[in-house]
Amino acid sequence: MITWKGSPNFTTGRAGQKPVLIVIHIMAGTLKGTDAWFANPASDVSSHYGVGTNGEIHQYVQEKDTAWANGRVYYPTSKIVKEKGGNPNIYSISIENEGYDLSKASKTHLETLKALIADICTRNDIPNDREHIIGHYEIYALKPNCPATDKSIIDSLITNENTMELTKDQKKDLAKLGFDFGDNLNSGELDRLIKKALDLQNVPTPPSENCDVYKQEIEDLKAQSLADNARIKELEPKADIGNRFMEVSKMANSL
Repeated sequence: MITWKGSPNFTTGRAGQKPVLIVIHIMAGTLKGTDAWFANPASDVSSHYGVGTNGEIHQYVQEKDTAWANGRVYYPTSKIVKEKGGNPNIYSISIENEGYDLSKASKTHLETLKALIADICTRNDIPNDREHIIGHYEIYALKPNCPATDKSIIDSLITNENTMELTKDQKKDLAKLGFDFGDNLNSGELDRLIKKALDLQNVPTPPSENCDVYKQEIEDLKAQSLADNARIKELEPKADIGNRFMEVSKMANSL
């Protein structure tokens, strides 16, 4: 359910253009605080939507009108922004998100945001892909972590991506790594899984490569009758994580 809040900070219409981008922002604060800030004419800022930690959706500007969220452009990396130029506000729909780092948002928050993005894409005929759904940092380089430090979180919000169905055992294994992807895993979520696996193993190379190295070292130590060796106790959890990670990766590579 979307709650209308409204803001005086907008431009009527879109100067003859239609929205082709969805730009994701982080509030660097609370939903309540953002409501008040957008309601203040002196702020000169707004967005079309705001999504809260608990899954609330507030709307400040109608989609047919221009919100004031993406007007400053500095070393943009978005292909569309570089091609179209001008004021991105005119051809974008902006979504603010409660908190300070979207990659640390709650599951409810992210599910709500993903559904909102899909709905906006459908109604405005915007492709639901990474080229058309971008972070604010891809327009304004001076905000490198808007909306997140981990940019792969944006990939996980994309609906029209190749996905793979996870088995019950795979979901259990992923849960051990601290992930709950539901019944399916898309490429953006796989990137997050890779990062997590690397963090857990604290190695510079992919776990699929290290796993065999770990297992071989364990076998060599055991062959030397060093089964109680402290190094084995250190390597076994890493090899186990690698084994489970490799299974998911193989499935992903088949997409």
